[in-house]
Order: sequence, then structure tokens, then C-alpha cells
Amino acid sequence: MPDPRGTTDLGIEAPPPRESGAGRWIVLGLGIVLLLAALCCGGALWLVKFGFDEFEAEIEQQLRENPVLVERIGELHEFEIDWRRSFAEVGEEVFVFKVEGSRGTGWVRLGSETLENDREEIHWGKLELPSGETVDLFPAAESPAGEPQEGESR
Repeated sequence: MPDPRGTTDLGIEAPPPRESGAGRWIVLGLGIVLLLAALCCGGALWLVKFGFDEFEAEIEQQLRENPVLVERIGELHEFEIDWRRSFAEVGEEVFVFKVEGSRGTGWVRLGSETLENDREEIHWGKLELPSGETVDLFPAAESPAGEPQEGESR
């Protein structure tokens, strides 16, 4: 007769009951799924950030030598998109950039269009200074793409 302590009549201990490995496999599988999801989301966020970094760099390059910007802000030290102000703008292709230079700071508000070759074409731009003054970056004769300024009809 078997002893309730796990031994037989012969004094030999019975092997312990085998544990099911299903719980471990489920936890391992969920861990792998969560890791892959985190990697995919992280990768997607990195791609979006990379794309906007390229966008910023291209716009900065186009505006770096703008005579109005150089006169008011000076040599650029900082040029980055201001997401809060950009999301508050009406229109999908209107962006606001925080600019800081050797002569001052401000915000560049501009309308642009992405062309087929993934290049940005600026249609209009304004420099908003902390004093509240707004200056056209492209006077009518110097519109960057030969396009009408903001508020004008095409």
C-alpha cells in the first residue's frame, strides 16, 4: 500500500509529479510578443523622428541665408519645430519653428508643400518676434516658389 508521504511499501520514494510546462511557454510567448511589439513601436517612432529631423534640416538649409531672418535673428544657433504651435495652426502644411540666433529669437511660421521627390517647397513664411512684430520672410517680389503669399489667392 502506498504511503501518503510519497514512498512505496518497499521504501522507495515515488518520483515527484511532473509539472506541466504550459505556463512557462505561455509566459515566454507573451514576453516575446511584448518585446516584438515594443521593438516595432520604437522603430516606427524612430522613423517618424528621423523623417521630421530631415524635414527640419531641409527647411533650415533653405532659410539659413534668408536676408530678413539674418537681419533680425542673425546667424542661426537653434532651429527646431515647435509642435505645440504647429498643431495649433490651421492647414496641414503650416509649420512653426523656434529659431534662435546671434541677434535674437523668434518663431518662423511657414507654408510648405512636399514635392514628388520628397523635397519641401516653401510657399510663404513669416517671422514672429517676441515683441509681437511679424515680418514677411519673402516680400512679394521674393516669394520662394513664385507663389502668392499667405492669404492671397492663387
